[in-house]
Amino acid sequence: MENQDDLFGEQRPLQPWHRSDGSAEGWKRANEGAERAYKAALDEWKEEAFQIVVHLCNTMPEWTTDDIWEAGLGPVKEARAMAGVTSRARTEGLAVTKRDESGRKVAVRSRRATRNAGWCGVWISQVYGTKSDAGEEQGDAPVLA
Repeated sequence: MENQDDLFGEQRPLQPWHRSDGSAEGWKRANEGAERAYKAALDEWKEEAFQIVVHLCNTMPEWTTDDIWEAGLGPVKEARAMAGVTSRARTEGLAVTKRDESGRKVAVRSRRATRNAGWCGVWISQVYGTKSDAGEEQGDAPVLA
């Protein structure tokens, strides 16, 4: 079985869902599943989650999805719906994924017991510490309504 570099540059065997040409069909299927989970989530949950992300982007230079859950976000049928929330934050210019010098995504161990210390991506706020038109720090004021 072939090897590939993992998130932290360590070699690990390719999983069965990885094709031998290096593309990851499994990641494609996972992304499709996360997209379905986001579409199936209640609109109220999606809006609440996004407003928490707006708050985090205004008050923290970096954050993870753990911070969203810890802010009091209610339950959802499938937690992978969170991928749609973070994708929206990226699309709307609020945050980008943190990457190291080589361009690899930075991840930390999740603090949530349900994640069993699984890897959790780090997001960088693109609006933290910016000035409003009035010249005041934004602080807790939402960037988007």
